[in-house]
Amino acid sequence: MKWTKEAEDAVSRVPFFVRKKVRMRVEELAAASGAAAVRMDHVKSCREQFLSNMESQVKGHQIETCFGGGGCPNRAVFPGHRYAHTLRENRTF
Repeated sequence: MKWTKEAEDAVSRVPFFVRKKVRMRVEELAAASGAAAVRMDHVKSCREQFLSNMESQVKGHQIETCFGGGGCPNRAVFPGHRYAHTLRENRTF
């Protein structure tokens, strides 16, 4: 699919590790709307859709769950673990 210069420049500023996926999604959006070329309005629309629904798009740890009363469910060392005391005593941060 062809791209306008403006749309191409906008996507070139996306971080390299997600750029291919972003290009694919923008092209899918443009094709679904029947466009012959990807325009800046397709890029903006795709960005708005992602930002409004980011929680379901981004996978991985969610930081807000780590600050609850039970602590982080993703922690590697639990209280009482034999390394917990060593880590507390020797932390350099």
